[in-house]
Amino acid sequence: AEAQAAAERSARIPDVTVGVFADREDEKDTVGLSLGIELPAWNQNNGPIAEADAHCRLAAAELRRRQVEQRLALAATVGDYETARAQAESLRTTVLPLAEETLRLRTIGFTNGDFPLTDLLEARRALLSTQTAALDARRRTAETLVRLGQVVGRYDLTAMAPSSSPTTTSPETTP
Repeated sequence: AEAQAAAERSARIPDVTVGVFADREDEKDTVGLSLGIELPAWNQNNGPIAEADAHCRLAAAELRRRQVEQRLALAATVGDYETARAQAESLRTTVLPLAEETLRLRTIGFTNGDFPLTDLLEARRALLSTQTAALDARRRTAETLVRLGQVVGRYDLTAMAPSSSPTTTSPETTP
């Protein structure tokens, strides 16, 4: 767009044409040189220049819009990653150890006859549910990390086979 605007501006400058002619009439040779300059007295090429400038402004606005869109996507993905990471960490360090300890105590209590089998089974179910939640949180963390890589342009998932793992592209080969 900028090149088009520059070309339209340069079109205001008149073109110079140079010509050479030769003629022979009644055994008399005539040789001459012609020089022509267009004088743009009424045509300052304002319309095409304004159009090219408008295209430049439109391209700059589109670039700014895409940059804002990229920043918003990055911020949203970072937020998603932080949330998923915090959930996974909380489940791993707090909830899962409590569920394991509950199962251990219920197993001891059941062995001693203090708790019925249903309490032991409920503690086992709660532990399995917590383990499943912890694995889901880790999966969400990994998925958001991959999305984050896509947003910043570090993962090219379009070239991957369905069963392969993400590959990073080096900054030198990224356009």
